[in-house]
Amino acid sequence: MDEKSPRQASSANLAARSVFASIGFMVALFGPMTIPPADSKTVVVHPGLNAIGYAVEASSDGDSLLVMPGVYFYEIGSEIRHSLTIIGVGGASQNEVEICSDLCATYLFDVVAGSGSVITIEGLSVTRSDLYPGPVHGIRLQTLGLASIRKCIFHDVFSRAIIVFGSGPFPPRIESNLFSGNEIGVIFVQGGQAYITGNTFVSGTTGIILNDGATPVIANNIFSNTYAGVVCNPSKPPPQPDFACNDAWNNTLGSYVGCIDPTGSDGNIAQDPLFCDVQNDYRLRSKSPCLPEHSPTDCGLIGAFGACMATTVSEAVPAPERSFFSVESNPVSYGPVFLMDDFQDVAAIEIYAANGRLTAVLHSKAPRVQWAPPAAQPRGVYFARAVTATGGSIVKFVLVR
Repeated sequence: MDEKSPRQASSANLAARSVFASIGFMVALFGPMTIPPADSKTVVVHPGLNAIGYAVEASSDGDSLLVMPGVYFYEIGSEIRHSLTIIGVGGASQNEVEICSDLCATYLFDVVAGSGSVITIEGLSVTRSDLYPGPVHGIRLQTLGLASIRKCIFHDVFSRAIIVFGSGPFPPRIESNLFSGNEIGVIFVQGGQAYITGNTFVSGTTGIILNDGATPVIANNIFSNTYAGVVCNPSKPPPQPDFACNDAWNNTLGSYVGCIDPTGSDGNIAQDPLFCDVQNDYRLRSKSPCLPEHSPTDCGLIGAFGACMATTVSEAVPAPERSFFSVESNPVSYGPVFLMDDFQDVAAIEIYAANGRLTAVLHSKAPRVQWAPPAAQPRGVYFARAVTATGGSIVKFVLVR
């Protein structure tokens, strides 16, 4: 067989990516995936202490978890050992998952499902918890099944937002995510394959670190204002990434460290992506070189987001909404008073202890509600959740005696 040129090889890989996007093709090539059992169920998850973790632990093969909008605080991590779908209702902007520090489990999700499993994680915003603001990690993939992480936001994660330990016949897919303000490294690929496509890496340290002969496809990503875009660490065999249609711009140490710089070939460019707001809005201005109408031939959209369709930054970034639920004073020496602007929409107020135990449920149709804990109620950190039809709002308070 004739040896392919780098350009031909890259074109072949680009074509393969579009084919691999079809699960049907993968089934035909590698064998049948696990068919979800007939008794698989859909579970609606509401905000609460470690609520997603508890739901994962209680799930069965083939289940789906629909994560309702809200803040999921103090998630201590869980293992995923079977086919599972986790979907954030309303997208990542509506679902914030706060990871506990290293005082708890190491990873938010440790995916160890076996061959034939299908795991999808979509529409979550993952960040460190302000309850224990120590080092935190995101998702570890060490599975022979097909794992997909899509349309998520990883912000202020200390190390390893996603780490891939090798791969089986179904390389993991990491697609259309935003990685912003993270430390040390964002995606580690420790050998094997992976498809890292259509993501935006900004305002952090290293975007992708490759070790142990990793051979990922890295395509249609933006690396902007990071410490380093992609790092190929020395190893035997060395990493051999396939780069196509990436925009790597203004990265302090370099865009491709230890890797062969692909800029100028296979659609890889080094131009200002022209974000709508370099601090808050990573959609693209109308003249961005990453939009399909301006990107290199056959590249399409580069990055996780399209155009902001606004003439000014203020139009592109809406003002944050003020929370309708608050606590009157904090810390409190006896019983906290909760204030609600839209109190008619609140069905109940749930009080949780820091260990996740539901302590009390208050019912009132008044703008001010006070919780009178019993004399034996221990002091410490508590969480109150105003329950509404769309999920609710959460405040943290400290009870002192």
